[in-house]
Amino acid sequence: MENEMKQVELTAEELDAQLERMREELGDEEFNKEFYNYVITHMQDKPEMEELVKVAKCMYADDLTDLCADVALEEVTNPELSEAIDYCIETESEEALNEVLNALAFTMLIESPVLVVLYPSEGKLIPSYVTADGEDENWMPIFTDNSHVASVADDALVRSMPLGCAMYIAQFDETVSGVVINPWTQNIRLQDYGVSSITKSVEEIRRKVANGELDLMAENE
Repeated sequence: MENEMKQVELTAEELDAQLERMREELGDEEFNKEFYNYVITHMQDKPEMEELVKVAKCMYADDLTDLCADVALEEVTNPELSEAIDYCIETESEEALNEVLNALAFTMLIESPVLVVLYPSEGKLIPSYVTADGEDENWMPIFTDNSHVASVADDALVRSMPLGCAMYIAQFDETVSGVVINPWTQNIRLQDYGVSSITKSVEEIRRKVANGELDLMAENE
């Protein structure tokens, strides 16, 4: 009964606090595997956490192959997100930044694919991060479409992946400061707390949809 109560009480909003407790108990070296297993065990029956659990399983196996979408690179387009980013760069306003955040949440909610760079390693695919010149922070690069992907290393692969999966990868990895959108052309950065805020918002919407509390089709009419 006590274990059941703990599972029920744990929510997406309490995840950060739970992570800190686990990290203190296990130390950095063992934390990641234990955390992925924890997510898989405790979140797999929650419909709103389906994407989170899928990423956790792949991160646990050190292989992101199953996260790659079956979409050709040239077919990946995200017009709403691209328009919001263009507006943000043009105006540099807080309103425009909020439009980008809303567009990211929408893109994640509809599971639209973006482009990411992965590295093959012993038959598996692992994430590739970027570091700006003169900085020591790692960022998860995300590309809205193929026009923003510059030349990559010879041993790197460009793959399509649902935006939410890329966001969760950045959220899971403590060595990553956040995501950077179109780093070689527009360089829009979203730090880890912003990534977490968006994923939690989408999880809450998905929870309401699963529970019949929200009808997305009705909301769009």
